[in-house]
Amino acid sequence: MAAEEDGPDVRRFAVAAWLALVPGMASAALSDEIQVYDDDINAPHVFGLELHANTTPEGRNTPDYPGEVVPNHGLRLTPEFSYGLTRAWEAGLYVPTSFDSAGRG
Repeated sequence: MAAEEDGPDVRRFAVAAWLALVPGMASAALSDEIQVYDDDINAPHVFGLELHANTTPEGRNTPDYPGEVVPNHGLRLTPEFSYGLTRAWEAGLYVPTSFDSAGRG
């Protein structure tokens, strides 16, 4: 097999493997968020973007640890970039952000 023939599949696998590991590294610092999904999935080789938005109209306003973004009047925005790998699999990248009532992240 020629290297050019294997290139795209190998790159897709490497990207998918990396994306599978990233959420575990970031999850320790993230605030809670609820996401609801249906069974939609990107077609193979199709990119997608969803924006998850959550707010807390009234909540805790004392941080549990230094630097925590407290939930009171907070806003959490998470763009979700996705790419269809096959008809049954897609890779995704979440970019979570969290803001307090003054707009500080």
